[in-house]
Amino acid sequence: MALSFRLIDIHGRDDGRVDWDRERGELRGRGAETLSRSIEAALAAGRVRFGGLSAIPVSDPLHDPRDMAVVVAASWQLPAALQADFPRRPSAPPAVAVPQPIY
Repeated sequence: MALSFRLIDIHGRDDGRVDWDRERGELRGRGAETLSRSIEAALAAGRVRFGGLSAIPVSDPLHDPRDMAVVVAASWQLPAALQADFPRRPSAPPAVAVPQPIY
């Protein structure tokens, strides 16, 4: 099944449309070459950096929607078609009330 989305950077510049066939691991469209370079860089590093200390490991962006969402989100606005696949931070555990001693 192919998924289509546009690569729009944070300034609104359109870097092209990408048609992604995750089963075949293929990219097509005007933005395919640009996205391919980002994927190659992510695979070489084994991760994608977000800010100074935050990094998310990636291993197969051409087949794994989670990894594709991570690579795309590092350079472009995350398309609606990939938003559900972007990893979320685990929520903090609920605060536990500490009993106060009774004097």
